[in-house]
Amino acid sequence: MEHNDPDKAKHGIIDFQLYHSGYLTSTVQEKEKSNRNLELLLDNEHKEAIDYFFIGNEYKNIDDNNRAIQYYQKAYSFKPDLNLEWVQKLLLYLSDALHRSNRNEESLDIIETCIEAFPNVVDFKYYKGIISFNKKQYKQAKKIFEEIISKKEILRSDSSDDFLEFLPLKHLGEIYEIENDLHKSVKSYSRALSINDSDDKVWVKLISILAKHSSLEELSIFLNNNMVNKKTMTPLRVVKILLSVPNLNVQKLSRSLLDNPDLTSNENEALFIKNLQLDGFESEISESLKKKSDQEVISLLATGIFSLVDYILLTVRLESEEFIDFLYNIKYDQPLVNLYNMIFKKKNKKLTAIEESFFEAIYKQTEVLESTEVLTILKGKRAFLSKKLKNKLKLIG
Repeated sequence: MEHNDPDKAKHGIIDFQLYHSGYLTSTVQEKEKSNRNLELLLDNEHKEAIDYFFIGNEYKNIDDNNRAIQYYQKAYSFKPDLNLEWVQKLLLYLSDALHRSNRNEESLDIIETCIEAFPNVVDFKYYKGIISFNKKQYKQAKKIFEEIISKKEILRSDSSDDFLEFLPLKHLGEIYEIENDLHKSVKSYSRALSINDSDDKVWVKLISILAKHSSLEELSIFLNNNMVNKKTMTPLRVVKILLSVPNLNVQKLSRSLLDNPDLTSNENEALFIKNLQLDGFESEISESLKKKSDQEVISLLATGIFSLVDYILLTVRLESEEFIDFLYNIKYDQPLVNLYNMIFKKKNKKLTAIEESFFEAIYKQTEVLESTEVLTILKGKRAFLSKKLKNKLKLIG
C-alpha cells in the first residue's frame, strides 16, 4: 500500500473505529456517563430504595451484571410498596440480569410470581418464553409466544410494544425453522416484518429460507416486490442485508446496486471490491488495495460492505505479510491480537468475546465462498474456542 512515509506507516498505529455492537463511540460515551453517575449515586450517604435501583441500572449500563443484580436485590428488599411503577421495572430488570448470568431458576421464580401479580403485563410472559427458548424447550416457548399473540389485545407492555406481537412472531419463526416447518417459519417472519420491518436480522432469516427453496428468479421478484420498494429501505441497507445472507447467489444480487447514486463513492467502491471477492478475483483486489494508503483502505472497511471480516479472509487466502502487518497496526477499541495470532502466527490463546464473534463471521463467510483451504485452517483452530462457539460452528458445517 502506498504511504507518504513508508517507515512511519510500517511501524505506526492506525486509528480505526471498530464497527461492532458494544464498541461504537456512542456506546463508549454512554458507559463513561454511567461511571460518572455511579460516583454520584454511591457517594450519597442517605440512599433510599429507588437509589439502589438507579445504581443497579448504571452497573447494567456498563455490563457489570453481578453488581447490577446485587443492587437490584437491595432495592427490592427496601421497597416501600410492590405496586410502585419503578418496582415493576426493577423486577423486570432483575429477572433479565439473572437470566443473562445463567441464573435461570432464580429468574423464573421472580417471573412466575410477577405473572400472578401483574397478569396483564406481557413483559414477564415474554421473558419466560425467552428463557424456555434459550433452554431449547421449544414446545413450551412456542406455547407461550402463541398465547401472547392470541391475547395481545388485552395485554399491555411495560418496556416495549414489540413484546406483544413482533418479537413473539420472530421467535416463532425461529422455532418453526428449527422444527423444519419452513412454511410456518416463512409465514411468521413475514408477519413479523409486516408489523416492524426495521429488524435486518429477520430479513436475513426470511431471505435465507427462501433462497434455499426458491429459484434465483423467484427470489429476485420477491425482493423487488416486498423489500427493495419499501420506503424504509435505503440502497445501503439493502446491500448489507443481502451480504449478510449466507448464500453466495444472494450476496451476488448486491451487484445490482453498483453505481447507485444513493451510495457514496466509498460505498460503491467497497461494493465493487466485495463482488470481486465473491467471484474469486483475489489478485485483482490485492492490486487495487496496494495502490491505496492505509487510511483509504480503512475508509473502505468502515463502510461495512467490504468489511474487516472480508479483509481478514482475503489475507488468509493470499498469505500476504503486507496485509498481515496492516491488520496488526490498526488500533482498535478492543484488540484482536489473539485472533490474529491464532490465524496467522499459530499462537493459540483464548479469544475474547469480540474475537470469537469475528472468528464466527469469518468461518461463515468461508463456507459461503466454499474456500476449502481456509476452512481447513479454521477447523484446525476449533479446539481453542469456547464450547458455545464450537456448537454454533457444528451447525454451520
